Amino acid sequence: MISPGEGVVCALSGGADSVCLLDILASLQNDLGFKLYACHYNHNLRGEESHRDETFVRNLCKTIDVPLYVGSGDVSAQAAETGCGIEETARKMRYAFFDEALSHFGADRIATAHNADDNLETVIMHLARGTGLRGLCGIPPVRDRLIRPILFAPRTMIEQYCISRGLDHVEDSTNCDESYTRNRIRARVLPVLKEINPSAPEASVEMCTHLREDEKYLSDLSSADDRVCISSLGSRPVGIRTVRNAYERISGGLSLSSRQLDGLWKICTCDNPSAKLSLPGNITAARRYDELLFLKENAEPEDFCIELPENGSADTGEFLIFCKMCSKTPDLAKNTNTFAIKRDMIDGALYVRSRKTGDRIKLPGRPSKSLKKLFIDEKIPAADRSTVPVIADACSVAAVYGFGVDERYLAVDGDEVLEITITEKQ
Repeated sequence: MISPGEGVVCALSGGADSVCLLDILASLQNDLGFKLYACHYNHNLRGEESHRDETFVRNLCKTIDVPLYVGSGDVSAQAAETGCGIEETARKMRYAFFDEALSHFGADRIATAHNADDNLETVIMHLARGTGLRGLCGIPPVRDRLIRPILFAPRTMIEQYCISRGLDHVEDSTNCDESYTRNRIRARVLPVLKEINPSAPEASVEMCTHLREDEKYLSDLSSADDRVCISSLGSRPVGIRTVRNAYERISGGLSLSSRQLDGLWKICTCDNPSAKLSLPGNITAARRYDELLFLKENAEPEDFCIELPENGSADTGEFLIFCKMCSKTPDLAKNTNTFAIKRDMIDGALYVRSRKTGDRIKLPGRPSKSLKKLFIDEKIPAADRSTVPVIADACSVAAVYGFGVDERYLAVDGDEVLEITITEKQ
């Protein structure tokens, strides 16, 4: 957890757990060769008691000569503003402060005093809410710059350590408030588990260690990209981690519930090649036949309709269209991107536009077909169909990008034609 020469900031609340951790780190810093600091965050949730804790921590650090960085915030006001619960808001503000403390000291690690009881409480909370393997892995001993050196120790061992060392600490009166989920689990559930197995907290740490190994193995088998190939996902245990990794990457680290992950997996395995699912962070998971895309914007492409000049160009936003009048010759390009449309067949003006309901085309040697059916048969994703350039006059479709010219508009050598070239923007 700690390398020689590093700076370690101990998160110090003043409770028994954090006082124990500070004492252990202070006794080890010379042998392990690291520099010890401390930080304290005042949540301002308990009135005078919150100020008492801050004063205690200041005196303690002064006594043992450990540099201290103190911060505070109005958790209640922030929770009301964001609509989040007090517990979750306090946690977010506290961890943001930890980053601030690391920067203040120029330190490398933040050490928190989570213990084995905390880990068991966390596992139970995840279990009650419905979780996958990751949630059952509990509290990680190391995560990025965060370390938890006494995670192995049950709360009883920590209390005994403080007594044996003569360490004073403060008590948080809200620890008895069962309106908080964690406190309710601590007061009602853990005692029953400890009756069954007095070493339940230690057992949970051991279980989580093994489960983290399984989770890491499965995650290492998965990949992470914004674009997921569905046919390559394989089995659900690996595939679900691939889509989860892709979402976390594009969302900037947001997490998904088990129900949302199940929804993603259903998109990948259902028969609908255009299925969608809205996810947190204004992100849409969109099926495109054999691909699953994560799109940051939910807006659908807008329809377009632009009159084409006889000589000139037009821009649809995704495509450039170049037009010129000429005579049909044998060497005039023949492909699905350049069209020679017989001028005499054009009814009025010619337009490049999005597909409309009822549009049909009869490609040479093929039966007449609606554009909707044509796009479906060619597996063009539903979200992309409105962007495909359609060349049409006032009456009917003359040509479609990527497919060709309707046989009624085909020119023969010598005909006056409107040559249209469509180029997709990079």
